[in-house]
Amino acid sequence: EERTESTRLLQGQEKEEEEQLRDAGRAGTARIAQDVNNQVEKGKDPELEEQFNALRREHTETLQELQRAHEQEKLLLAESHHRSQAALQEKIQVLNSQLKSFQERMKRVEESLLSTDYKKHIQVQG
Repeated sequence: EERTESTRLLQGQEKEEEEQLRDAGRAGTARIAQDVNNQVEKGKDPELEEQFNALRREHTETLQELQRAHEQEKLLLAESHHRSQAALQEKIQVLNSQLKSFQERMKRVEESLLSTDYKKHIQVQG
């Protein structure tokens, strides 16, 4: 149950981060494009078009780097989650084994006490 909840939270965070990256990329590109287009329209300057293209390439590269970093972080978090999950599963197995052993001992003690009580009862009666 906790595992499912943490998985849902992790997926929700991933989607939110991806949306933020996309929104930031779109907003940055749109802003740069608008600024440069305004300048280009004013002067129709080839140098400005060159700057615009350079800025667009730079922005695209930066966005790709951010996306790669995000994917890498997502993979690391998933790996960490799986390791934690495996460790917890192992701990659950150990605790279940200990519980079973304890229950078996309690049953033997109970049977021994009943046997002792029965023998005493026979001695008293017999």
